This record gives sequence, C-alpha cells and structure tokens, in this order.
Amino acid sequence: PKLHAAKMLQSELLIFREEYQNALSILTELERDEPNAPRVHYFKGLCHIGLGNTGLAATAVAKAVELKPTYKKARLLLADIYYHQQSYELASNQSSEVLKLNPTEYNALLLRGNAHTAMGKYQMATLDYEKMIEVQPKNPLGYYRLALLKSALKKYKEEEDLLEKAFAINNQLMDVFTLRVKNSLNQNNVKRAHELCAKQIIIAKDNPRIQATVHNLEAAVYIATKESDKAK
Repeated sequence: PKLHAAKMLQSELLIFREEYQNALSILTELERDEPNAPRVHYFKGLCHIGLGNTGLAATAVAKAVELKPTYKKARLLLADIYYHQQSYELASNQSSEVLKLNPTEYNALLLRGNAHTAMGKYQMATLDYEKMIEVQPKNPLGYYRLALLKSALKKYKEEEDLLEKAFAINNQLMDVFTLRVKNSLNQNNVKRAHELCAKQIIIAKDNPRIQATVHNLEAAVYIATKESDKAK
C-alpha cells in the first residue's frame, strides 16, 4: 500500500480516465510522503487543469520546475498555462528555457511564437514560426501560424504563399481553408473565395461535416457581399 511507483501509476491512469479528483487525492498523499518529487507536482497540475483550477495548476507545475529545472514537460505545460492566463512574458520565458535545453522543441517554438505575437513582437514571432517550418517542413502548423501573423500585418501575398504550402500538405484542415477564403476577401477577390469553396466541396465529397462547414463559410461570403438570397 505504500509503494510510490504503483500509486503514481494509479494516479496517471485516473487522469487518463479524467477522474481528476480521485487522482488528486492520491497525489496529495504522495506529496505528503515525498514533497520533493517533481512528477507528483506536475501531475497535480494536470489534475487542477482538468478541474478548471488554473491558478492552482500554475502553482503546482511551477513547483515541479523549481524542483527540476530541466523538466521540459513541466516547463511546456507551465508556458501553456501562462499563455492562457494572458501572462505572455512568463509564457515566453518558460518556452525559452525549454529551447535552451532543446533548440528544436516544436511545441516550445509554437508557444513562444504565439506569446510574441500576443505581445506585438512580430519579428521575434516570425523567427519562431520560421524555425518551426525548418524543424518540421511537412507539418502545416508552422505555415498556418506564420500566415496568420502575415494576415494581421496585411501582408496578403506572403500569407497566400504560406497557406498554399499548408494546404498542399493537408487539404482537410479547415483553419487553413478558412484563412484562404478570408485572405481572398481581404484582397476583394470574391470570385476566388467562391471558387475555393466550390473546390473544397469536391475535395470533401466524402466528409459531410467539412462540407457543412464550407457551405456555412460560403454563406458568410454571400452575406459580406449583401447577397442574402444566395446566403440563405
């Protein structure tokens, strides 16, 4: 009954099943026996996130990082918590610490890029997103995040090129497709927006959910051009 490893695994299984309160009870017992075990604090943080207590989650995960500064998983989780709390500087700092340990850590680049974007540090964000593309050139996420940044800066041609690359990798991603349509509207190219929708309907011929999303988006295009009957 006192076997730490077994209790630790039991708590992880409960977290996997989203039984956060039961997992937290076990982890609280473990913390009493071994207050300096970083993994205990890390998983307590996961429980608090599951229970919607982000403040307590941040405290628990920060303790894990304090006990083990090289704990990349904990630093990434802490960065994510800070980002969602709109503490962007703290999120950036935690991501940077992870990147000191591993300069090609994809999620750390993403989190720091997002934090830099939120703080208006667009050049630094650009470097992070470009590094994401360099690290995983077959992953559309880096292209999409950089395209989103270019959209905010009204650099629509650069945005379009990036979206084309993301779309070529995966033509089922609706975030990418939606941004392509919006980019066309931003350039007052309504015809192209409709053409994109028509092509996507064909691409998604076996996926009713995507088709429904495309129809909804095209209706929004018609509303934007005051063609309510076609929107209907």
